[in-house]
Amino acid sequence: INTTCGLASMLMLVNAQRRQRDLIPWTEYEFLSNKALIDATDNINHSFSRIFKIGMTLQQLCQTMHALQWKHSTMVCQRQNDQEGINEFRSKIKKVFSHSKNGSKGIIVNYYMRSIGQPFDFGHHSPIAAYHERSDRVLLIDCWEGRKYWVTLKVMYDAMATMDKDADQHRGYIVVHDIDINCFSGHCPAKL
Repeated sequence: INTTCGLASMLMLVNAQRRQRDLIPWTEYEFLSNKALIDATDNINHSFSRIFKIGMTLQQLCQTMHALQWKHSTMVCQRQNDQEGINEFRSKIKKVFSHSKNGSKGIIVNYYMRSIGQPFDFGHHSPIAAYHERSDRVLLIDCWEGRKYWVTLKVMYDAMATMDKDADQHRGYIVVHDIDINCFSGHCPAKL
């Protein structure tokens, strides 16, 4: 079981911005061994080493982003077939992909894998890479399997509107408004 999907999703967003700046993308090892990331996660409800055993909740991933001074907002999805929530999700996706030409924005979803047709009974974090308006689908880049999935917006939303039974919390998504990759090179300290 891959329990580092939240951090792997962050790495995918970081590397998208690094590519926009003509910087070499980081390997997973370079990212996971970065002191700023370790410091940011060590102070959040459980230590960095426990992430490798049990993973992270949506809230813990948000706290990590906050500690690294990433600007973001979190939406918790509590009801399936929630047309208002689906419309808001669509609106946020359109906004991110119409204004993110420099790789500084992104969306990470926390969803139940089986709900989108993946053969696993786990919660998971992965980034959305694109939106196709005519078919109303999002392109999900699975940070675990390395596969890409075009998923209808409603199915994706309903997969997020599930309970993380281990944490007794609903899942949802994070809209990242600004990724500060300088935090990883020592230019800003991790703060809680």
